[in-house]
Amino acid sequence: MPRPKFEPSAEQRRLVEGMAALGIPETDIAKNVGPKPIDPKTLRKHFRRELSTGAMKATARVAETLYQMATSGTSVAATIFWMKCRGGWRENRGPEPGGPGSAPVEGVTHAELDKQITDELARIEATGNAASVPGIPDAATETAPEVHVEGLEGKTGATGA
Repeated sequence: MPRPKFEPSAEQRRLVEGMAALGIPETDIAKNVGPKPIDPKTLRKHFRRELSTGAMKATARVAETLYQMATSGTSVAATIFWMKCRGGWRENRGPEPGGPGSAPVEGVTHAELDKQITDELARIEATGNAASVPGIPDAATETAPEVHVEGLEGKTGATGA
């Protein structure tokens, strides 16, 4: 007698998308989709969209949180990370410009750069937001879209590092 055809339910779709969002391997998801484990091939065949979108939605949600932290002015680390990844900033590998043993870079000393940065940060702080900085949207008028990952609400037992 042939095995009954697998038909995924809406609840199973939410569960698969939520587990994929958490980064759980497909082999483990396949073991926990229903009352009986399914083959990972069956999982990929019936839940391709949920496997793809789950991870994408989780990444979007983390990016939204990072964006809010970076633009709030409360997390220097998030701001620096954002600027390195998205703004093209990088760590200085050579002697510090304007520091001992180095010549000024393009005629600008380290002290002058510090002054420019301090003045710019004071100007931004005085306005209450970063809207006047080119390329940075005003948090009051333009925010990252909220991302909702279905299947994660009320789920317990999943831990992340």
